Amino acid sequence: MTNSPTSWRIKPPEIALTEQLSFHQGETIPFDVGRIQGFYDDRQPFIQIDLLIPAGTWFESQYGAAQMMTSLLKSGTRNLSSEALNALIEETGGNISIQRGTYYIHIIIQGLNHSIEILLDLLFDMLSESVFDESELSKRVTILSNKLRRLHQQPEYRASKEISKLLYGENHPYGRSLDIQHLEEIKIQDVRDHAKQWLSWNTDCIGTIAGCYNHRLINHLSNGLSTLTKDRSSSIPEHEAIAYHAKKIVTQRQDSTQHAIRLAHPTISAHHEDAYGLRFLNNVLGGFFGSRLMSNIREDKGYTYGIQSSLHQLKFSNSFIIGTEVAHQYTEATLHEIFHEIQRLQNELIEGREWRMMQNYYNGLILRTVNSAFSVAKTYRRLTSLGIPLDSIHKDLEVSLALNPTKVRELARKHIDIDQLSQVIIA
Repeated sequence: MTNSPTSWRIKPPEIALTEQLSFHQGETIPFDVGRIQGFYDDRQPFIQIDLLIPAGTWFESQYGAAQMMTSLLKSGTRNLSSEALNALIEETGGNISIQRGTYYIHIIIQGLNHSIEILLDLLFDMLSESVFDESELSKRVTILSNKLRRLHQQPEYRASKEISKLLYGENHPYGRSLDIQHLEEIKIQDVRDHAKQWLSWNTDCIGTIAGCYNHRLINHLSNGLSTLTKDRSSSIPEHEAIAYHAKKIVTQRQDSTQHAIRLAHPTISAHHEDAYGLRFLNNVLGGFFGSRLMSNIREDKGYTYGIQSSLHQLKFSNSFIIGTEVAHQYTEATLHEIFHEIQRLQNELIEGREWRMMQNYYNGLILRTVNSAFSVAKTYRRLTSLGIPLDSIHKDLEVSLALNPTKVRELARKHIDIDQLSQVIIA
């Protein structure tokens, strides 16, 4: 069978924006303590369980305690050696990942439905029976110290550290970073104390379960988490950020041929009425490959392989950041073009084809946050951790469709201030 020339598409279809979202918001699974939201999908015999436990660096009394705790949780328990524990995880074909964040530690359990209960039992053993061995701590300190030495050779790592300090202060959890001297000072008792005080399932915890789960699994999860439940005797620590003032830091190194550039200033909360529009604006400026910063500084000028702007929306603070790496001879020209693109957004209207492309991209971005049970679960965790309801996605879509070029220009004038941008340039 042959195709006639007229059977092939020779003209792209018109862009059609989605004007209404329809997605399953999950089911609230009743737990005595904490919040678990279920997102059922039986198309594959796969399950992912995510648990957010407030035990990150925000809660440290000794720098590095949270990092070492998460690192050592898979290093052996009173019942299983490190080798036995990791071998059992591998035998299931699944995975247990534990990530340390600033506020939460994020536990991810992934596996086929016939092995997920085995993985949960191994996790509960890790959370309640970890030995936190001193020799294992010594190994981890050595490994992480060597990693930090390598990272400190990279301008982009040091630039990110410095911009965080300027935004929040070097003693604030959002502004400080782990250094080798912190690792050398940490003791195994610091790790044990941190785990004892903060590693528990409590009312501030957030969880999701996505995939082909059933009532038996829910009961298994409930019973396991109940063994980890305890009332916190300590209140959540308070940390006050510094009073922000724009600053500029430049460091040079004779043998360096590249500069890492970071520009940033504080911005509005995710709860602010302009937050939806500001996310759209950020995508126009530097939020994806077709953004203005990428089109100008990478595609037209060839100064960099990549440049991006981002909104860091955190539980207790928020910032707007631009980052790139360029050859040192293009540093000033790159800064000039960054400021030029900001000023264009503040002084000119986005027109025609570009406006349609930006609307279409952002429309698709919203759709991708809810296009499967697993993506909805991820969106739920992100929003719930910020104290925002899941159905705010509908408002995001509504606002993005109602935006116009004049409103975006107004947002650029209101929420991006070139004079308030701190600058970090690291060789």
